[in-house]
Amino acid sequence: LPAGGTPAPLEGEAPGAYPKVREDVSQASDAAPMRQREGRRREKNSGLLGLLVIGALSTLLSGCGDSPDDEMRRLVRDRQFDPVAAYLASPDDAVACRAAKHLAWARGSDLVALHLQIVVSPRCGWEIPVDAGWRLAEELADDDRSPAVTAILPLLASADEKVRWNMARVLGMLAHPAARPALTACSTDANEFVAAWCKWSNCRIDEGDCNKPNMDVGSGDPAP
Repeated sequence: LPAGGTPAPLEGEAPGAYPKVREDVSQASDAAPMRQREGRRREKNSGLLGLLVIGALSTLLSGCGDSPDDEMRRLVRDRQFDPVAAYLASPDDAVACRAAKHLAWARGSDLVALHLQIVVSPRCGWEIPVDAGWRLAEELADDDRSPAVTAILPLLASADEKVRWNMARVLGMLAHPAARPALTACSTDANEFVAAWCKWSNCRIDEGDCNKPNMDVGSGDPAP
């Protein structure tokens, strides 16, 4: 090497070219860690963006995932009954009957009108109207029971024996004297369970010591 440690230029190379090459190599070696850091930064940002997108989608889906049933349940829990009652007019029987079920299970004197509507509706089978009848028996007392008795009495003539005996039982829970003639008549119903519940309900009106009919037909005991 010449004095000073600088290599002589190669043939055809201008003086000072070698140091420039060395400088380019040095710059390239410095740029590599910078590119790595930049790559890691982009990966991190991409990961954060992905998490944000997933979170936003989860929020959106959870907000849009409430079914009418979930919405009705929430409204009844918050005692917002009018929006639920609006579903009773739905042309979809499944939706209307879900609304009727939620309302029939709810308790409160502010629900009497809706329970009177549900108890006489033939749209949703027999269980939901019976639930509404039980609520009426809990909500009403004395002369206030008269509208419920008037609404329920015609159901003793239903073709479905499950409706007849359940409504007979509800009338016994209401224990209003206006029901006595109809209950006396149905105490000879062809269905033994209907007849038994009609007798029990008349006993309730008389405030006697009334034993409920045995509904467990598999118990081996006489039924009812």
